[in-house]
Amino acid sequence: MKWRLIIDRGRDPYWNMALDEALLVMRENNRIPNTIRLYYFSPSSITIGYFQEASEVVNLDYVVKNNILFTRRITGGGAVFHDENGEVTYSVTALLEDFPSDIIERYRVICNGLIYAINSFGLKAIFKPVNDILVNGKKISGSAQT
Repeated sequence: MKWRLIIDRGRDPYWNMALDEALLVMRENNRIPNTIRLYYFSPSSITIGYFQEASEVVNLDYVVKNNILFTRRITGGGAVFHDENGEVTYSVTALLEDFPSDIIERYRVICNGLIYAINSFGLKAIFKPVNDILVNGKKISGSAQT
C-alpha cells in the first residue's frame, strides 16, 4: 500500500478545509494514494463539526468583533480553536478497506502513529477510546472521521 505525506504551511481555514475535501474526493476516485497531511491554521481560526449549529457552539458576536475566521469541517466532532502558534492539525485520507472495519480500531490505528511521535519526545501518550489521545490524563488530541 502506497502512502504519501504532505507537510503543509499555515493557511486560512477555508483553504485548509477545501484542500482536505479535495484530497477526499481525489482519493475516492483513485487519483491519489492514501495521504497524511500535517498543517496549521494561519491566522488562528475556528472550525466546527459537520453536524454542529454555529450559533450554539461559537460566540458569533465575539468572533465577528475580533475578526476570527471560522468554517465548517467535512468531519463530525466538536468546535476547535486552531492556534497558529501552538497547534498542528493532521488529516488522513485513505480508503476504508485499508483500515479495520471497527471504528474504534480505526481510530486506534490512526492515533498510534501520533502516540509514537509524542512518546519519542519523552512524554507518555495513551489512546483513550473512542478517539482521544491523553498525556498525563489530559486530552491533547481528538479525531473525527467522514
